[in-house]
Amino acid sequence: MLRLFMLKRMREWRVIEERLLLVQDEAPLRRSLENFLRRGGYAFDSCGTSREALARVGLQPYRVVIVDYHLSDGDGAALIEGLRAVQPYLQAIVLSPYDFQAIAEDLRTVDVHAFLKKPFDPIDFETALRSACARNRSLFAANVACELATVH
Repeated sequence: MLRLFMLKRMREWRVIEERLLLVQDEAPLRRSLENFLRRGGYAFDSCGTSREALARVGLQPYRVVIVDYHLSDGDGAALIEGLRAVQPYLQAIVLSPYDFQAIAEDLRTVDVHAFLKKPFDPIDFETALRSACARNRSLFAANVACELATVH
C-alpha cells in the first residue's frame, strides 16, 4: 500500500514540474512574458481573463501563477483565492503598475510570493519565478511527508 501511494505521488510530482499559469489581459505584455518564459524553458499556459484561469486550474496542476492585479473581469487577489481553492500550494506572483502600498490591503488576505511593479526588471522576474517554484516544491514535499507519516 505504501509503495502504491509513493508511486502515485511521484507521478503527480512529475506532472507539475515547473508548469506555470500566466494571467495577463494586456495582449502586448502577455506576448512579451510568453516569449520570456519560452526562452527560459518554462512550460506554461497563458490566458487573458480570470474566467479562463479558473477553468484551466481545474484541468492542469501548476506550480506558480503570474497574475496581473487588474484584470478586465476581476482583481488578482480574488483570482488567487479562487485558484488556491483548487490548488492550495500554488504560488502567486502579482504584477501591477501601482505601488505595493496602494494594493497591500487587498493582497494581505492572500499569501503572495512576490509583487513586481510594472515595468519590472527581467532579472527580478526570473528570480521571483525560481523562488516561487522552489517554495512550491518545498510545500508539496512537506505535504507528501505528512501524508506518508499518516499512511504508515
